[in-house]
Amino acid sequence: MIRKLFFTFIISIPLNVFGTCEIKAPENLIVISKNISPAFEFKDCSEKQKRRFINHTSDFSGLLEPRSVQLAYQVELSQKSQIKSLRDFLENKLIKNKNYHIRNAKVVGRSSSYLSYEEFDEVEVSCDKCDLLGKHNAKIVHTNKKGRSNTLWLSFEKVKKTRVLSSLSAQSVSHKALHIKNFEWKEIYTDKPEQFFTDISQLSFFKAVRNLNEGIYLKRNYLTPITLVKTGDIATVKLKNKGIELKGKGIAIRSGKIGDIISLKNIRTKKIIMGKVVGKNSIEAQL
Repeated sequence: MIRKLFFTFIISIPLNVFGTCEIKAPENLIVISKNISPAFEFKDCSEKQKRRFINHTSDFSGLLEPRSVQLAYQVELSQKSQIKSLRDFLENKLIKNKNYHIRNAKVVGRSSSYLSYEEFDEVEVSCDKCDLLGKHNAKIVHTNKKGRSNTLWLSFEKVKKTRVLSSLSAQSVSHKALHIKNFEWKEIYTDKPEQFFTDISQLSFFKAVRNLNEGIYLKRNYLTPITLVKTGDIATVKLKNKGIELKGKGIAIRSGKIGDIISLKNIRTKKIIMGKVVGKNSIEAQL
């Protein structure tokens, strides 16, 4: 993850350690890998100065100020330089919702370590179906003020911030239903949020089909529904119609799990009715 470093806070380095040098910086710099030394022109700088400057700049994200650099390193920076990681640049161009995020961004087909551009250059990003989550290919087209273009092909993943259930301790496979007290909420980024089980109101209607290690995020395919109504059980039957709710009792003719449609015999009228299993011995009648 790019560290938000601010050169104004690096004044603990003694100013007389390094000799004075001049550094010519681009107005804008997109960092693709840490080998960004060619993006800067150094004059009268020692190798140690170059190395320290590049090491810090590679992890820097934000506006690089000449005054701050001078205080930290006793060097002259030619101008302000806006530095962004490739991920930050793509998020600024493609992501409009703070709940979405880009990860594993990299250049494909060449070993570019940076992209520099000036104020009046055009830098456009093209990406098909980037409104969807998952892996994507895209391109950055940089056109300078002389009309010369350079294209970078990229790959990355678009992910979404998702609230998931995390196991508080190791849990073995059991016929018993899961309980919310054994889980806590965590936030993660994923390109497949639909694969996680997040409905805590129904958690007790399921059991694990595999061992759940401490810290594991609960996925739907780790679970299977338990039997909530058994053949011969007396179940509560609810009928909702036009804002009116009626309740009755029925004898289950067959067993059912959450969401199953089963048949029951009305205890009072002896008629066969159909209903959906919505809880333990709880049925929602179907009209």
